[in-house]
Amino acid sequence: MRHLCRYGIWLLLGVLIFSSLNSQVSSPYQAVCEPPFSEKCISSTVDAASAAYISSIALSGARNILRQAYERPITQLEITNHIDAILRAEGSDGELSFPTLVMTQDEFIWPYCHSNDDADHTINPSTEPVVTIRVGARVNGQCVDTYRTFFFESVTQEILDAYSSVLDTEAAVIDAIEPGVSVADLDAIVQGGLSDFISLPDFTYSEYWGHGLGDFAIVEPYLFFETEPTTPTEGQLLGIQIWLYHDDGWFVRVEDSVVVTSTGVEVLSDAPKQIDDVMILSSSPQVDASFSALNYEYGNETTVSASIIDDALRTIPIVEFFDGKAWHTMTNDVSTTFSLSYLLDYSYASFIRGILRIEFSNDTVYIVEELNCDLISNHIFEEEYDPPIKAIVEQVTAEGPFRYVFVNFDAEMLRVNFFNVYPPPGDQFLVRDSEFNVVYEYKWNLGAADVSPWVPGNILYIDVISTWSTELGGVNHFYFTVDLMWILDTNATPTTITPTNSTATSTSTTTSATTSTTTDTLLFLDLSWILIGGIFCTSLVAIGIYLRRK
Repeated sequence: MRHLCRYGIWLLLGVLIFSSLNSQVSSPYQAVCEPPFSEKCISSTVDAASAAYISSIALSGARNILRQAYERPITQLEITNHIDAILRAEGSDGELSFPTLVMTQDEFIWPYCHSNDDADHTINPSTEPVVTIRVGARVNGQCVDTYRTFFFESVTQEILDAYSSVLDTEAAVIDAIEPGVSVADLDAIVQGGLSDFISLPDFTYSEYWGHGLGDFAIVEPYLFFETEPTTPTEGQLLGIQIWLYHDDGWFVRVEDSVVVTSTGVEVLSDAPKQIDDVMILSSSPQVDASFSALNYEYGNETTVSASIIDDALRTIPIVEFFDGKAWHTMTNDVSTTFSLSYLLDYSYASFIRGILRIEFSNDTVYIVEELNCDLISNHIFEEEYDPPIKAIVEQVTAEGPFRYVFVNFDAEMLRVNFFNVYPPPGDQFLVRDSEFNVVYEYKWNLGAADVSPWVPGNILYIDVISTWSTELGGVNHFYFTVDLMWILDTNATPTTITPTNSTATSTSTTTSATTSTTTDTLLFLDLSWILIGGIFCTSLVAIGIYLRRK
C-alpha cells in the first residue's frame, strides 16, 4: 500500500506539471483560446447615433451595386462584402452588431429572417423583385439594428401596398413613443396599421415589433403583444421593426434605431426608405471603376489609380480612396481617371481592398474591389514556415466570441489558412492585426479553404464569432493554420514567449497547437482531461492514505 500511495503522489505531481506546461507552452508561438468576452451593459446614445449613421451610409451605398444586377451577375455574398467594407471603412468596429444579411425570395422563414448570403446565388431582378437587407455597424461596442427593403422593376402592386402599410405603421409607432406610454397601446397601433393584411390567410406580421439595443443588437426590453406591462423610459435605445411576410416567399420590412427623449423619440438611422428611394431602376445611372496599383512593395511609394465609368457622364468633383487605414482624396489626372500615391509601410496588410467614395452633386457612390496586385517581398523574407502552426477547434456551440492569439517574435508577418470550416450562417471568423483592426473576415460559405492576407507584425488575433446556441448547433469542427514570414536572418533563433492573457479554454472548445518546429505533434489544451486526471489521482492518494492508517 506504501507503493500505491507513493505512485499516486507521483501521478498527481505529473498532472500538476502537465497543467503548468499547458498554461506556459514553451514554443516560439502561442495559440490561446480565451473564454467569451464578458458581457457589459452598453447604452451610449452618442455611439448609437454614430453606428446608426454609418449603417445608413452603407445601406445607401448598396443601391449602386443592386443597380448593377441588371447588367451583370451579382451574388448575395458580393453585396454583403460590399456593405461590410463600407461599414468598416466609415468607422464601424471590426466586429459588427451582427453579420450583414442580404435576403431574397424564399429566404425569410428560417429561423429568423434567414439569409444564406450565397457565393453562388445570383440576384435576378426579374424573378426576385424584393431584396431585404439588415445592417448594423457597431461603435465602441454599442450595437444598432437597421433594415431596409429594396425593389426591382418586376415588383407587383400587392407588394408595394404591403410595404406602404409597413412604412406607415412604423411611422405611427415611432410618433406615439414617449416616456410613460403603454407598450400595449403601441401594440394596438401595430395591429391596427397592419389590419388589412393580418386578416388575410397568407400573411404573417410583426407580432414582435421592438427591442432594446446595447452590447448585442437585441436586448431587453422585448416589445410585442404579450409584453409584461411596461413603458419606455427616457434615454432608452430601441429598434422598431415592422414587417409583413407572404407565404409566396416575399418579405417587406423596415427597422430603425431610435432613442427615447423627454418628449418623444429621435430617429438615429436615416437611410432612405420611401418607395421612390428604394426602387432600383434599370434606367438609373450605372457607376463602376477599374483599379490598378504600381510599385506595390513595402518601402516603395505605391500609386493606386482608378478609372471611373458613369453612364450619366456626370461631373465628379471629389473621389476618395480608402487604403485599409484611412480615406485619402485622389488627384484628378485626366477626365475620369484619379490616382493616389503614398508610402506603403509595414502597417498595411499585403493585399488591400480598394474602396472608392465618389461624391456626385446629388449622390454618393461606393465602389469596392480587390486590388489585383501581389506584394513583392521575396528579397526581404524567406519562404513560408513549414510545417505551419496548427490549431484545431471542436464544438464551438455556445455564443462567442472565442479568441485565438498567435505570437512569434521572429516572424515579421503572419497569414491564416482556414480549412474545413462549415459553421452555420451568421458565424464569422475575424482576423485582426496587433492593433485589433480587422484585416480579413472569413464568412461561413466561402468553401472548404481560404487564405487571409499577410498581416504585418508578429501578433495575430482570430475571433470566432459563434451566433448560434448549443441546441441549434454551431461551429462543429474546423482547423486553421498560420504561416510565418521570417526576416532573412540565418542566425535567427526561435524566442520562447508567454502571453499575458489567460490560457483557460471554454468547456465547449478544444484547441490544439504544434509544439515543435520540425514535427506536427499536437499538444492538447483541453482542461477537462486534466481535471479528470487530477480527480483520479487524488482519489488514489486518499484511498492509499486511508488503507495505510487502517
